[in-house]
Amino acid sequence: MNRSSPKLTQRLTRLLWTGASAGEPSDRGMVAAQERVVAMLGYTKALHEQPPEKCRKTYLLLDKLFGGNKSKLPAVFDRLIDTDGDPMALRIYKSERAIARKDNPCLVYFHGGGGVIGDLDTHDGFCREVAAQSDFVVVSVDYRRAPEFPFPVPVEDSIRGWNWVCDNAQDLGIDLSRTGVGGDSAGGYMATCVCQQVKLRSLSVVPQRMPAYQWLIYPMLDCRLETPSTKRCTEGMVLTRADMAYFFDHLLPPPLDRADRQVSPGLNPDLQGLPKTYLITAGFDPLEDEGKNYATALAQQGVEVDAEHVADVMHGFIGFVGVCPTSATYVRQLIEKLTQQVV
Repeated sequence: MNRSSPKLTQRLTRLLWTGASAGEPSDRGMVAAQERVVAMLGYTKALHEQPPEKCRKTYLLLDKLFGGNKSKLPAVFDRLIDTDGDPMALRIYKSERAIARKDNPCLVYFHGGGGVIGDLDTHDGFCREVAAQSDFVVVSVDYRRAPEFPFPVPVEDSIRGWNWVCDNAQDLGIDLSRTGVGGDSAGGYMATCVCQQVKLRSLSVVPQRMPAYQWLIYPMLDCRLETPSTKRCTEGMVLTRADMAYFFDHLLPPPLDRADRQVSPGLNPDLQGLPKTYLITAGFDPLEDEGKNYATALAQQGVEVDAEHVADVMHGFIGFVGVCPTSATYVRQLIEKLTQQVV
């Protein structure tokens, strides 16, 4: 089967539109449609039943099928930075307006994927959309992943990416006072850890400064798998408790204590002084409760928080903009929140 065929893409898009509008709520219809498409393409196993390399290919394929057309930008380029002898890629996005300015706001972005899957390419379309809509300079960080590089390497790489942006602010044309971090799912975990490590300083790589803001999209924050939403989401969803257990088994192998605050940043009791935060959670998502809990904890300790819950979409909705109008609407709204967050 030619998986890159335009005819195949059109056929799958029609299937998804039918599934998303066949008298079911958009989220459940999208889940059913995705399951049918995955089965059509031969990916009949759940994510947690696939070895990491196969799982990464599945994730990239799903992004190509569901992500929609990518925004065209005048400047998209990669940079390699050193991470203890291994190169790590960063991808930088600029709109026309961002190219013309020298004091741009900036978002340092970390992709999702449980710390095991996902890369610059799976989130390329989303980062392009953020840069196009916001006129921020967007820097996407391709941190190394488990199981080849378990915790704390992905977090330390994320800090390295943040520090590189701080060191190269003038060349990037950005204003560090309006530069922050963000990410979806495991990327939200990385962004949260960058902010918390400014205070904790418990890893071998330390952030140079506190980000100006954090922009968290259904973040992964509590690795114990004990919240009610985690226990509820066991089947029929894009991300299940079994998938999260699979990711954690690779990312956080024994003897790591998953209740430790540097491992589960949502359990950190000291959140004072963290930057203003936008945090969105989804209704069909095992991570729903930990995101809500963290937003509440931040607010209780005096952090400026804008928390939003969207009940009618599933985990990963930012990757479904090409086939689900509900997802596309929410992506536009959360990018608007980003621009409002940075005055």
